[in-house]
Amino acid sequence: MPPTTLGSDPLGWAPPLPLPRKRRHLWPVALVVLAALAVASVFVSLPYEVVSPGGANDLSGLVSIKGTSEFRAKGAVLFVTVGVRDNVSPLQLLAAWVSPDRDFYRLPKSYSHKQEQVINTTLMSDSKLLAEGVAISRAGPNAPKATGAEVSVVVPDRPAAAFLKVHDVIVAIDGRKVTATECAVGGIRAHKPGDKISVTFIRDGKQQTAEATLAAGPQNTPLLGVQLETKFATGFAVDINSGLVTGPSAGLAYALELLDLMTPGELTGGARVAATGELDTDGSGKVLPIGGEAEKAATVRSQHVAMFIVPRANYAKAKAHAGKLQVVPVDTIDDALRALATLPGSNAGQYLQAASPC
Repeated sequence: MPPTTLGSDPLGWAPPLPLPRKRRHLWPVALVVLAALAVASVFVSLPYEVVSPGGANDLSGLVSIKGTSEFRAKGAVLFVTVGVRDNVSPLQLLAAWVSPDRDFYRLPKSYSHKQEQVINTTLMSDSKLLAEGVAISRAGPNAPKATGAEVSVVVPDRPAAAFLKVHDVIVAIDGRKVTATECAVGGIRAHKPGDKISVTFIRDGKQQTAEATLAAGPQNTPLLGVQLETKFATGFAVDINSGLVTGPSAGLAYALELLDLMTPGELTGGARVAATGELDTDGSGKVLPIGGEAEKAATVRSQHVAMFIVPRANYAKAKAHAGKLQVVPVDTIDDALRALATLPGSNAGQYLQAASPC
């Protein structure tokens, strides 16, 4: 028999292993961690902006004119909005990442929500005035008579602040007659920053002339430092209820609706048409690119519209999100009128010739 060691059993029996220590229950800890992550996903703010589909608004009930005849149309022009949320939670950012109809962007370190709102509100105000001028220039005999460019805002610390006041009416730049806002803008942009210009204006019924040295604006454009709106002899006035919507991208839609309202017949042929695009500040009717085209296309594709008119630079992305909806790219409001003229019953083709008031 082989020798055995101390503690062994010749029959092959071994003592049982010691009982394991009682396992700790970790699930309460896991639940606490998950709860903390859930709370963080909702309440923690990240420096991102999420853009999502918004609304499509029928302008026929939001635009009105005074001082001339209104021609209410059966059709409708819709302007399209997006929803914008900044400093989003991780959960909101994740939802935007997985959605094909949402975009997200990292906010710059210098971002200020309040400052952004002020800029976009100003751009919306400008878009209304530009739309008014563009529509009037194409309204033919139905257009009201313009008599000058009225000052609506004087920007502090800019050249105009030294001699202009709100409600002054500019009637000439460098001796050339100004009958509308675009005439004044054209007279200023004929110069470069640092040039001196002569501004003739009427205040309290008296005509005055002053000289100003133009400042440098964005992209080194010449800047006088005023906001202007066209003054009309007939008491003509436009009211556009934009609600809480800000930014410049409704300019094209406003211009089309105003033109339809000022002229007899059906600009859209009685159809519903959606449009988006910023109007150039020179009053030419040029249509500039906008943001959120994918989200706007997603909004419009279920609105039963005949077409969606977009700036050419936004066409590809809008088309990719529009489903079966017809998307039309344009460079100018005249391109938009040509597109509308293809709709049965549309009279848009007769308004292609713009009459400059300058």
